[in-house]
Amino acid sequence: KGKKKKERSNLWRHDGGDVLAGILATGAYSYAGRGAGGASENLACKRFCEENGLHPVIMQRIQKMRIQLAKLAKQRLGNAKGVAASSGKILSAMPPPKRIEENLLRQAIASGLLDNVARRAPQARLGADGEPIPRSAYFSCRSALVEPLFIDKKSVLFSRDPRQLPEWVCYDSVIRKNTMDGSTIST
Repeated sequence: KGKKKKERSNLWRHDGGDVLAGILATGAYSYAGRGAGGASENLACKRFCEENGLHPVIMQRIQKMRIQLAKLAKQRLGNAKGVAASSGKILSAMPPPKRIEENLLRQAIASGLLDNVARRAPQARLGADGEPIPRSAYFSCRSALVEPLFIDKKSVLFSRDPRQLPEWVCYDSVIRKNTMDGSTIST
């Protein structure tokens, strides 16, 4: 059971991070229903979620938000090119983004999170207490956030091998967790 769950979680892994992994999952979910409508679409999407380790209610909400954004695009950007701007609908059979599109998405994500960028700690860095900082630690570019940050174990970017970690990350939130030894870490 554990091996199957790990295989499903690796299915939505993307080197570009959690956001791009989510885009892949969302596109696959849309394709599973293919706009059939009604009970058959709901059943196909629910089955897809069960087979691929996705939460059906969350995926339904994402789909509804995508449709709402497409309607807004038509309303506000009617002269622009693209399916959403011209029709107010989304494509259920849209292919995954190409490398250039992924790079543009990464740039858009980074520009929206400029104050939430962190860089991996240098190898020989010591903390305020004189203890060495783990090689998997990151330090925020935001001066108000001085404690080391770590990638959450549920993230597609997480790796126990620090050499596999990216040099830079964008994050949308910092969560403080207590460890077994009673210390607090930020992920």
